[in-house]
Amino acid sequence: MIHRALTRLRVSRPVGLLRYHAYRTLLSRPRRVACNLCAWRGRRFLTYRHRHVLCPACGSQVRHRLIEALVSSRPDLTHGVALAGRRVLHLSPEYCLTRWIRPAVRSYVTADYAASADVRTDATRLPFPNETFDVFFACDVLEHIAEDRRALADIRRVLRPSAIAILTVPQADGLATSIDDPAIATSADRTAAFGQPDHVRLYGDDFAERVANAGFEVSVVRAEALPSDTIVRHVLRPPVPLVAPWADNDRPIVFARRREVTQTAARDAHIPARRPSTRRSASG
Repeated sequence: MIHRALTRLRVSRPVGLLRYHAYRTLLSRPRRVACNLCAWRGRRFLTYRHRHVLCPACGSQVRHRLIEALVSSRPDLTHGVALAGRRVLHLSPEYCLTRWIRPAVRSYVTADYAASADVRTDATRLPFPNETFDVFFACDVLEHIAEDRRALADIRRVLRPSAIAILTVPQADGLATSIDDPAIATSADRTAAFGQPDHVRLYGDDFAERVANAGFEVSVVRAEALPSDTIVRHVLRPPVPLVAPWADNDRPIVFARRREVTQTAARDAHIPARRPSTRRSASG
């Protein structure tokens, strides 16, 4: 009973706020690192799976800050993706990205299966008309979805011609071929094989090919595309690598531009036909 009470206290809002402000104060000097999403500066980031990667102000991690840095400075590698004036769909939205995206775009729609969002939906059947959005975000979502190829196909469907999907998944360092075994089904087995009990696969370097097969032109970009001082300043690579079979120390960002395909190619790649545009439209 005492343990339960202490646990409730530890995760309570007052204690959380106290911890949050304490961390921000204790880590505020000297200002060695900076979050490029919220402008927080301090001695180091907090630990979340990887050591010193979590911004104490906005909660950004390596993948989030890397997306902003690449979109802002490397249009040559990101299909020239831009946010200004665009219609954006954000699946499983993170606060750190939302606060960056929302002010810049024409319309911004969030969607999630379980969490609070504008639309509650299954990622394999998005409730939007064909060719609705200009930009799509999904960070570390597809590893939770059993039918990820179906989800990729529906992402393509709701994107306009030449629109961009920005995708990340945990990719194990040095793993060439994804481990996608339905026999790995228990929480314990998934944790051992995939790193988390709610992951249904472990992606490898062939993730880009999986996205391309869904009807996209793919550009895979890593932190090395940016100056070394930028990587260190914004912590765009884990400063302390994880050591595990599923360790995802390298966080490639996939910029996938919708490409048009012939009916024959679509059938061979199992890309579904356009659905009637009778469903919910994006605001704006």
